[in-house]
Amino acid sequence: MGIRALLTLLLTALLSADAVPDPELLSQSRYIDVVSVQDAPEYIVYLKDLPKQENYLPTPLERVVFKPRWKFYPHKASGQLVAVAELSADQQWFNAAIYNTLSLEGSCEGCQVALADKILFSKQDNYIIGDFQKEIDLDPLREKIDLRHLKYFVVLLKHKEALQLPAITFKNRFVPKNKAVPMRSVWVWNSQDLDTKLLHKHHIARVYLQLDKGFEQRAKALHEEGFEVYGLDGDPNDIFDAKRLERSLERVIRLNTSEQIVSGFQIDVEPHVLNDFDIDQAHHLDAFVRLVTTLSKQSHHKKLAFSLVTPFWYDTLTYKRRPLIYTLIDLTDETVLMSYRSDPNSVVRISADELAYASFRHKAVQIGVELMPIPDETHKLFALGAHAPCIIDQQLRQECLMLRPKTTYSVKGSTLSFYRQPKQLERLLRTPIVYPAFQGFVFHHMRGLH
Repeated sequence: MGIRALLTLLLTALLSADAVPDPELLSQSRYIDVVSVQDAPEYIVYLKDLPKQENYLPTPLERVVFKPRWKFYPHKASGQLVAVAELSADQQWFNAAIYNTLSLEGSCEGCQVALADKILFSKQDNYIIGDFQKEIDLDPLREKIDLRHLKYFVVLLKHKEALQLPAITFKNRFVPKNKAVPMRSVWVWNSQDLDTKLLHKHHIARVYLQLDKGFEQRAKALHEEGFEVYGLDGDPNDIFDAKRLERSLERVIRLNTSEQIVSGFQIDVEPHVLNDFDIDQAHHLDAFVRLVTTLSKQSHHKKLAFSLVTPFWYDTLTYKRRPLIYTLIDLTDETVLMSYRSDPNSVVRISADELAYASFRHKAVQIGVELMPIPDETHKLFALGAHAPCIIDQQLRQECLMLRPKTTYSVKGSTLSFYRQPKQLERLLRTPIVYPAFQGFVFHHMRGLH
């Protein structure tokens, strides 16, 4: 079938969509997501596979307590018993990565304890933590097992009577922080928008200032007024060539020659917005990590803090068999999470995994807060099916690429942004966030301040 007929059929199936399909990307895709945005043209997201839907058990942030129901199995090799308590049922997983302490109530003389994650569960195996103890530090386990996908708690023992363990508790135990108010920062993408009166009004301490024309003069003026300044730059295509961002970094370094005007360098790259990101994700993630590694080294060489902006859901992307966000946190001094939700509890929940890991690594995390209006979106997901006969322009075609509707769903902009929701925003700003990594909030962006 000619490509013209294929595209005509596709556009017909999409109900005269504004977006024109890319034949090359289409040929590499198994699914397409047609996104209709309020007051804007439709666009197409090309997908090699459907996004993973993690099935986590709902857990409170403060603590979760399990009352174990034990199943006993003989361990032939050692002659011991293996006692197993389920932490998640069916194909659900318990996300313990948001906690740093495992507390065991009771006793078990001569016992060893273990955990089984998704991979170990599939192998009918477990990871032995060590001898029974009342409290177990989970942080050292983060590199050993996948705390985000726990299945079983396991006890190795000599006889059933030794096991007196009525409760298993996952919780956070941190040294209480001082009661300092969390820092407030703002992104300024257009330096013409700068208004220092608004910055003072909203108690802004740090400005992430785009490296556009006049950056040096504005950075100096902000510094003289007592604001901390970070240089800000980034574009998705920068993952393929670091030179543009390296030049931006050089501008910051030159500005700091005689006096440190700028405290750090932040990049906002977001490679996921590239058309072919999902089709060749591994290649894009490799390029992204290389870019971050290069700029991190260069920033640290000049004693500049290095900061990265990232969506909260980068913890669902896998890089070298671990969440991508963990690697990014390791490479940076600070991560700013675009945790765009308008419910304060949801904001903290979707940020908790990163906050816990960064606390373990002694890194800083700020939470990005959307203040600008976000339009509603409608997503129409199609699967690219087999070729079949069809009629186009009143002519019978023997081979047409068929589209099978998968699902349609909508995303309300009001669920992502605090625009015109000042009471909800105030609730978030007053919400206690216990993780030591938490540093403050970053507002998006200057035009959202009033």
